[in-house]
Parts: sequence; structure tokens; C-alpha cells
Amino acid sequence: MDSVTLDKTVEELRLLMQEKLRLRGRSLGRLAAKAGRRLPKGVQRDVETLSAAQMQCQNPKLARMVDTSSVTAAHTRIREHLKAIDPKERRKTKMLNMLGLIS
Repeated sequence: MDSVTLDKTVEELRLLMQEKLRLRGRSLGRLAAKAGRRLPKGVQRDVETLSAAQMQCQNPKLARMVDTSSVTAAHTRIREHLKAIDPKERRKTKMLNMLGLIS
């Protein structure tokens, strides 16, 4: 997998994470750190896989060692998880939980 393709997939996931989780950050790893417990452990591991692959692609000799199948699988799992998140439903649930706590 070349560096340009990997950067595009990481950028897609970064924008999706910003949209769904309402977070701001420069990199996918930073956004995952800010998301914390809102992301399952498996998704956090997939983000680490993509971040490591992105770092390896910056070096031409290490770029050949990137496992494209694991990167593609990690990208798919993260994208599917983020697509399933509904920001409106999260806000509504948060508000109902707060109202239930008060009453």
C-alpha cells in the first residue's frame, strides 16, 4: 500500500470521527485518544494499526513491510463502527440520562 492511498484512508476516517464524535484533532491517533472510552478496544487497536502503518509508509524501506490486508481490515472495521454512530441519538440519550438522574 502506498503512502498516498493510506493518507487518504486515514483522512477519511479522521473526518468521519470528527463528524460522528464531535472531536477536533490533527491526527487519527490524537482523535482516538480524545475519544477514550467512546471507542471500543478493538477499534482503538485498529487505529493504532493504521497509525503505525502511516508512520512506516513515510520511510521507503519500511513501506514495503506494511501488511495491506491488516490495514484494509482495520480501515473497514473502524469505518463500520463510526457509520453506526448516530450523533443525534447520543445527545438525546445523554440528555435523558441527565434528566433521569435529576428526577
